[in-house]
Amino acid sequence: KSLTHILVYLTTTGHKSIGILYGYSGYLGGLLGFYFSILIRGELAFPGLPILRKVKEISIYNHWITVHGLIMLFLFVMPVAIGFYGNFLLPLLIGASELSMPRMNGTSFWMLCAAGSLFLMADLLMDKPVASGWTLYPPLSTRDAENSGVSTDFAILTIHLLGASSGLGSFNYISTSKHQRHLGLSLLASGIFVWAILITSLLLVGALPILGVAVTGLLLDRNLATSIYDGIASGDPVLYQHIFWFFGHPEVYVIILPIFGLVSTILTSITHKDLFGRSGMIYCMSAIGVVGYFVWSHHMFTVGLDVDSRAYFSAATAVISIPTAVKVFSYIATWASGRGPKGSSITWAFWSFLICFTSGGFSGLILSSASLDLILHDTYFVVGHFHTVLSLGAVFGLFVAHYYFHPTFLAISVFESYAMYHVLILLIGAIGVFYPMHLAGLAGMARRVPEFADFFLPLVTAGTSGTFLLILSVFIFLRASFLSWSSILWASYL
Repeated sequence: KSLTHILVYLTTTGHKSIGILYGYSGYLGGLLGFYFSILIRGELAFPGLPILRKVKEISIYNHWITVHGLIMLFLFVMPVAIGFYGNFLLPLLIGASELSMPRMNGTSFWMLCAAGSLFLMADLLMDKPVASGWTLYPPLSTRDAENSGVSTDFAILTIHLLGASSGLGSFNYISTSKHQRHLGLSLLASGIFVWAILITSLLLVGALPILGVAVTGLLLDRNLATSIYDGIASGDPVLYQHIFWFFGHPEVYVIILPIFGLVSTILTSITHKDLFGRSGMIYCMSAIGVVGYFVWSHHMFTVGLDVDSRAYFSAATAVISIPTAVKVFSYIATWASGRGPKGSSITWAFWSFLICFTSGGFSGLILSSASLDLILHDTYFVVGHFHTVLSLGAVFGLFVAHYYFHPTFLAISVFESYAMYHVLILLIGAIGVFYPMHLAGLAGMARRVPEFADFFLPLVTAGTSGTFLLILSVFIFLRASFLSWSSILWASYL
């Protein structure tokens, strides 16, 4: 019987089953990515390379940050936010029985699995693991001796596969939201989450081919000596940065927009109020989707852009904060005018999301200044910024959705006390890790370097303490999940 059950899941084309498969895969990816972040923080816990001097290869640190970044982006947040919740909820929210191309949906998931398996093989079985940073910048990814192995080629192939998987899923969502909507349901009357998935899918369809072009150039440079990005042979490594970030910046909105959609949908439910400025929220998400394509060079203020370009990208980046701020104020106004529960894990996760997203957004506004970014670029200030606004924003948004939908999807209650401890400890731990990062960056601590001056030790130690709290919160989450799944009768009456 259990074998039949497994076979049903292996061959399914149902949107809910595939959504659940995406969910399990994504959470596994999240645990794996978190493990690599613990290795990074363990290395930074003391000066003097406490782990690396035992390994003898300094590039293993680069490997950790590469794998941590790629897994968290492509194998955790995207599969859970877009694959799991998108698959499960989109047809339900528009009155459809199924996505418009169910088999393509299954293909999309198994391509994700193939990519994840290939990446793990490249990581575990090869002589030299990929160590070029998650952005795969040349010449580090093309000429560096530590990246000369086949594992870097496999990592690039993984990105191709993940791009194809996301592209198929996006076409499916666009087609479904256009053709499968219930009779009489206009697009503007559809739920915020439907809009979020639609805009996200359009962003992916526009940006993923660009990423494919960028990494294909890397493969050609590595294997056919084409010198597209090789400055020694009249190529241009900055060209790669332009192409990559033309994908990379829409990608960050790909991650946060489904979270906006989930949080908006859940907020209307728990406050018993329609979203404040609902049409405005839809227009703001659309504006973020459009403007997100035209700000990519704020990642590259230090490469020698001309003054006009820096002025434009600085201004455009500041402008994109306006629709984002409108969304934050709408959330606060919705909460203030409704009757939301004060002592609920969903509420605590929602406010943690707002705290992290807003404070991280402020540090992003600082970095949007081209002149300030010249000082802060490649310091821990940047790492603190994008982890606070993106990683913690996404993770707390996913926990809002987890604690809201867990009883609905599984018909099992959440252990509320565990859940509130989990959210609170996660928030305190996250602030403990990432707030000192901003201060260290302002003082000049360089990112992606495993060694640091003794001057930074107090800030690094604060981050290490926060890491222990993060580990504790993950164990609480796993314990609560296991208890609620294994004690179903007990959990259902909580």
